[in-house]
Amino acid sequence: PEPTAQARPPASSEPTGSTESAKPTTSPEPAKPVESPESPESAESSEPGEGTS
Repeated sequence: PEPTAQARPPASSEPTGSTESAKPTTSPEPAKPVESPESPESAESSEPGEGTS
């Protein structure tokens, strides 16, 4: 969530047009949510696995 929030502000700041800003925001949004869940899952899976071993 932290990296995603930081990456979003810059992308929004770059495009001054509202239409352009809305498009870039929609693109990163779907891609980010997908990566976000994957990252937490991987980290969580790794933590329990390491602790159990």
